[in-house]
Amino acid sequence: MSATAMRAMRFFPKKLGVEATPKNLNDLKLQNQHADKVAQEQYEAALALAEELKDKKVTVKMKAGEGGRTFGSVSTKEIAVAAKAQLGMELDKKKMQLPEPIRTFGVTEVPQLSFIRRWK
Repeated sequence: MSATAMRAMRFFPKKLGVEATPKNLNDLKLQNQHADKVAQEQYEAALALAEELKDKKVTVKMKAGEGGRTFGSVSTKEIAVAAKAQLGMELDKKKMQLPEPIRTFGVTEVPQLSFIRRWK
């Protein structure tokens, strides 16, 4: 038995690799097409949500110590709770990504609230 065949025997039982038969290649192609379709649907849903949130405002209250210093920062959980209370919209805190933490008082405009994960 050749060294290449011996290496292949180590990968196949652990399901780290699959033989490149026409059936397996077709299955892989179908899986990739389905993943692309799901990603496109999620992207369109995120764009619709962005359009809906475009002109909305949410107010979050924070506690402060002496000298006006904040305790921590505004989290995505607090934003999701405030959006549900004020706008009646359910936002998933796990899907939100702030460009940087909000640690100041006053009006803070968040230019981009990312709901889409870009794969690189």
